[in-house]
Amino acid sequence: MEDLELAFSEKQLKNIVSQWEYGRSIEDIAEINSRNPHEIFLALYDQARKENIKRPFAYRIGRSRK
Repeated sequence: MEDLELAFSEKQLKNIVSQWEYGRSIEDIAEINSRNPHEIFLALYDQARKENIKRPFAYRIGRSRK
């Protein structure tokens, strides 16, 4: 992961979340923002953990939440 830039400004994060909520794919968001798709994935993962996105980010099939 040393080849990834993991820092995002608040403005960048809001823009990424907005694009995700609009329905864009991780690859499209990465291209628009000139970032690696892995960086976008990690930013969205972080925002999903903080409950800052509404659009589903990932599903876990066959496991109930407790």
